[in-house]
Amino acid sequence: MSSKQRVRRFLCGGISVMILGISLIGCGGSQDGNLTFDQFASEKQSFSHPDYSWDMSAADVKEILSGKVYVSPKGADLTYQEIPENLDGYTGSFFPEQNVKFYGLEWEPQYQFKDGELWAAVLSCQMPEGGTQKFDEMVKDAQKAFGPETDAKINEPLDISEDLQINADDFTFTTYTWERTDENGEVTKAVLNADIIQGTVTSMSFYVNKFPKSEE
Repeated sequence: MSSKQRVRRFLCGGISVMILGISLIGCGGSQDGNLTFDQFASEKQSFSHPDYSWDMSAADVKEILSGKVYVSPKGADLTYQEIPENLDGYTGSFFPEQNVKFYGLEWEPQYQFKDGELWAAVLSCQMPEGGTQKFDEMVKDAQKAFGPETDAKINEPLDISEDLQINADDFTFTTYTWERTDENGEVTKAVLNADIIQGTVTSMSFYVNKFPKSEE
């Protein structure tokens, strides 16, 4: 996830949590079940969403999702556009109306496609309170499910433009990454991220994605 994406999530989520005191992101219902990290680690030494396989097309994923699906995220200032009927070769994202439950919290899902094929599944939520403790718990559970992380960035400064006129020192992020290569050479990753304002976790994201098979 790029610095620009993190800035947008901070400004649209974290700051509004601090100023407005809004509650957990999303007001839709949640799908049945409560996802956990171990469900994202397959026996084939790769990461994937438990409900969707990497060989699924955009149309396949749409068939499984409940409720309306949009091409842009939720937000008071956005005009929602539903996904097109013809999904052949679709490149873009799905933002389902329904939230999902993950570790007892409501998370907004996002599914990303390239040339009609699923390549990333993302969960994100805002944490109005107790975010730091919850994130620490989730890191321990992820390490238990996935093993030692491949890479970790702890309290890294966020690259924020001076034009935003905010104190960049107040904004950091922590990211844990796990990477696996299966027997066919396909690389998949699982990433757990926390956005931090003045030392407090205000939003979290978790995603799994796949990369093209190495040509070597």
